[in-house]
Amino acid sequence: MSKKTYNLFLGLLIPIYCLIFILFAYTYTQSNNNLNENTLIKNNISNNLNSIATNTDTKNILDQKILNEISNDVMLSTGSITNDKINNKIIVDFGTSSVYIKNFEYIKIVNSCDINYGGECLNVRSGPGINFPVVAKLRDDMILKTDSHAIGYDGKIWYHVIFDEWLRFPERVKDDWFVSSDFVKDTYANVEKITNNKNFNQSYKDIKNKKSILINLKDQKLYAYENIDGENKLFLETFISAGLDDTPTPIGTFEIFYKTPSRYMQGPIQGVSDQYYDLPGVPWTMYFTAGGAAIHGAYWHDNFGNKWSHGCINLYPYDAETLYKWADLGTNVEVIN
Repeated sequence: MSKKTYNLFLGLLIPIYCLIFILFAYTYTQSNNNLNENTLIKNNISNNLNSIATNTDTKNILDQKILNEISNDVMLSTGSITNDKINNKIIVDFGTSSVYIKNFEYIKIVNSCDINYGGECLNVRSGPGINFPVVAKLRDDMILKTDSHAIGYDGKIWYHVIFDEWLRFPERVKDDWFVSSDFVKDTYANVEKITNNKNFNQSYKDIKNKKSILINLKDQKLYAYENIDGENKLFLETFISAGLDDTPTPIGTFEIFYKTPSRYMQGPIQGVSDQYYDLPGVPWTMYFTAGGAAIHGAYWHDNFGNKWSHGCINLYPYDAETLYKWADLGTNVEVIN
């Protein structure tokens, strides 16, 4: 090999070696960064676990299903569940991350699709992570009850939704429900119910005289009044969607006896309607008849000002929330034609 050829070969070889060295150094640095990032995530999860160790509201709702459903490329060949009853927490250990559970009450669905499923809908997963199957899709303004939120193996927060109410068709809910925190807003509200009407009437006469709701079926409007210094002042006026002709809203004078921020409404209802419907998370529900007539928000239509329901009074979700937080148990509800 001539000296000129040797020098040319050497001139090509040196840059190749340099490139190999740079690639090796980059790969090593990225590996360390990923390791440090995983360590940081584990430390953050550990800190979160320690922060709720003495929280008596923590509930153990995660079960063996988590280990069975997480994909093999995420978890190790074996996993373990530790039920720490002393510190009232549950830890699911995959070797690389953990899950912790903490109590919350209600969540409101936001940043999801609209009434007509327009836009990207929130996927409900059977476990806390995108590798779990999709079991339902949710729309904006739904209110759902949750007993916990979990930081899953992916480092994101997932809420566990529960249906601890009576369901007409419980077989329609076949899986656990988990939703991403990117699409929810924490909402705190109480369930309220009159259990003894006689004692209630004796104790809350003043409340019943101060607030009242008038529902005009002809105009398809609701009016809420509050008596202030002997004068009835209008608190809210809004369009409604009352019962269709086949499923009319009852006419008469009633009172609100049961309030719940979330209700899973299902049909058909024998003797009322043969129509199939399945509406989880009906928001801000206030019952005023024993037959099931209620005032509540509707996230599945915007036909307010026209008859649309199976006997209930549908409101814009925002108006329903406003009315729910204003109306007391025992508030008079007058429905006129």
